[in-house]
Amino acid sequence: MKPRQAFPTLLLVLVIAFQAAGRNPRMAKPLVKEEFRGIWIATVNNTDWPSKPGLPADQQQKELIHLIDRIENTGLNAVILQVRPAADAIYPSPTEPWSYYLTGEQGKAPTPYYDPLRFAINLCHQRGLEFHAWFNPFRVTASSYLHLAPNHPLRKNSNWIVKYNGKSYLDPGIPEVREYVINIIMDVVKRYDIDAVHLDDYFYPYPVKSLTFDDEASFKKYGGNDYPNQLKEWRRNNVNLFISELNEKIKEEKSWVKLGVSPFGVWRNLALDPDGSAGKCGLSSYDDLYADARTWVKNGWVDYIIPQLYWERGNAYGDFDTLARWWNNNVDKRHLYFGQALYKAASSAPGWQDPNEIEKQIDIARQMNNARGFAFFSASHLLDLSQEQVSRLRQELKEEPAIVPKMAWLDSVPPPVPGHFRLESTINGTWLKWKLPANYNDDRVHYVVYRVKKDTTGNNPITDVFEVTEQRQLFIPPSMRKKLVDECFRVSTIDRLNNESALSPLIQINGTEFKLMQ
Repeated sequence: MKPRQAFPTLLLVLVIAFQAAGRNPRMAKPLVKEEFRGIWIATVNNTDWPSKPGLPADQQQKELIHLIDRIENTGLNAVILQVRPAADAIYPSPTEPWSYYLTGEQGKAPTPYYDPLRFAINLCHQRGLEFHAWFNPFRVTASSYLHLAPNHPLRKNSNWIVKYNGKSYLDPGIPEVREYVINIIMDVVKRYDIDAVHLDDYFYPYPVKSLTFDDEASFKKYGGNDYPNQLKEWRRNNVNLFISELNEKIKEEKSWVKLGVSPFGVWRNLALDPDGSAGKCGLSSYDDLYADARTWVKNGWVDYIIPQLYWERGNAYGDFDTLARWWNNNVDKRHLYFGQALYKAASSAPGWQDPNEIEKQIDIARQMNNARGFAFFSASHLLDLSQEQVSRLRQELKEEPAIVPKMAWLDSVPPPVPGHFRLESTINGTWLKWKLPANYNDDRVHYVVYRVKKDTTGNNPITDVFEVTEQRQLFIPPSMRKKLVDECFRVSTIDRLNNESALSPLIQINGTEFKLMQ
């Protein structure tokens, strides 16, 4: 692990409101203070954003603001935005052209010009949401009717491309291909203030019967000697090399930027491997996409895994409960979050008639020792939920806020405790303000404000998260100040990787005065 950076960029966390009273009895369980609550925003095929190609820049911006506002108001704390859907970019890349899905013409910039990636990062960070930049590493074209722009650099390297099932893919077996993709990702890591690099499940393409992925030439050139008659093992090694090399490059550049992958939900079938998961034998990440997430975790090449468990409880091929427990037993050195099918919950797909399916899956995950959160696919479906579903989600999440879990292997040094407290009274209310030591230079630090009150017996103190804010101050309106009898505040500092400082002394406010208590 590299030493702590002198000026680490700090984790933004969700602005948290005071825990609401009157919770649903089903949810009467201990609060979860640390939990990853992510959501994917897919740009490929205009799945989530923009709603269609070629919208004016201001319309794109309005749509994204609306979407991210909905995400924040639901109580989520991380956005996974697809920034490279198909060998293109939703940002000004020095290598690849602007995305067709953004402007309607590959290579054409937005009009009026703006940088959608920087715009999205700012939107998320202003709302306390982590920003994960999502790359599809090896897809070149996602549809048969789309073609590379005349000046696309891959036109000069057509031997890197394999056509398969009407689409085009880069060949991961060619070392220059892996280097090309890593350089593109590293450009974003260097130039943008992202919290993580995220890869989806597409490494080698999903197999189609009677079709062959034609990488015979690259296998003969790069794998024949080391992997004689072992094409599948060679393909898995190609993906392993890509993942390990990418992680190394990221950490060399910015040690705090995470690497996460969202593999297909079945690592391997029990029928083929005693270490695999139970259920009817079907597609697997290991055998069909050549993605061995289990090895990535064991070797520490990723910081988190989000297996796509897009099935309901009881599904014969992918029972959510069974698969969740398998992943829980096989991911212990890195963070494990579960990918959930919000799109099925919003449409009442077969097997999803239970309106509480999503919440019940979250409850299952919370019972597991290694599961640390979840992510929904995908963002546009938040707009399709019924009012009842929205209300339940808000009760589960917004009213029980959580901070993104810390990753001790990246950085475990806590920031300093807030101090130099003071009160400033105005006509409208009172401000409690504080400072950090002058020698702690950081522009992305946040603070957790806890409210401490006695229990019903008047003895044991109860500490609740009251607010998480990027401001070094807390506003106390007159109506609140009058209710602060036998109640105090404590404040802590949180850095970007969610390391938390010790708590400040108890702060008791009485009118326009306050005192610190140990």
